[in-house]
Amino acid sequence: LNSWYGFSHPWWAGEEMEPIFEYYDKLRYRILPYIYSTAITANMTGLPVCRAMPLVYEDDALQNCITQYMFGENFLVAAFTDEITLPAGHTWIDYWTGKVYEGGQTLKGGVPENRGGYLFVKGGAIIPTDEPRQHTTPGDTKHIILEMYPNGASYYDFYEDDGETLEFKDGKRACTRISMVEGDGICNIGIGDREGEFKGMTDERVYSVRVFASAKPQSVTVGETAVDFTFDGQFVSFDMGAEKEATIVF
Repeated sequence: LNSWYGFSHPWWAGEEMEPIFEYYDKLRYRILPYIYSTAITANMTGLPVCRAMPLVYEDDALQNCITQYMFGENFLVAAFTDEITLPAGHTWIDYWTGKVYEGGQTLKGGVPENRGGYLFVKGGAIIPTDEPRQHTTPGDTKHIILEMYPNGASYYDFYEDDGETLEFKDGKRACTRISMVEGDGICNIGIGDREGEFKGMTDERVYSVRVFASAKPQSVTVGETAVDFTFDGQFVSFDMGAEKEATIVF
């Protein structure tokens, strides 16, 4: 473009900043199913994708808060600050460290040097994700990776449409109700049928699951079959294929 603006591109950022940009870039593309589902919710309800704290929570400490916001219903983001206030009545997981906190407290100075600010996930979150890619080309995603953070009983309505036309105005969209119920050392996962339809929607849909956990489970059952799984110290990962139910026993 022959302009100074070119020097703000990530490949000019330097050895320290470029990998940070790359991490956030890949994170954004990985959670596109969640972002797009949240955008559909915004279209249906008027509730924005980025939600001011007083819009969602009644905590006195959050009523004049301008340095943090909810990104959809499950991500809590802080920017241009070295502190964050966790809404009361919920459990919150530090996305960078995996440390679990109870709400109703303010944290300071806990952002890693290679991250831009605090990022927390609400306990009970169900986040549909995809493999990182280099584009936002619309089309039905055949393989969804569910990132899940068990905390009691929680549900998530995963919305989709063709991502291209205005047919959503005529109700051309689909919704999948995903459930997660945790208690007494057992976590049950349920995936409902996709209700509705849109252009290009495929009948084929398979799921993989990453479940946040503090310990390695004793067993994982998908449908009625015990399956192999991995545990990296923070997440239990396994494939569900086209099955609709899974049980994790700790």
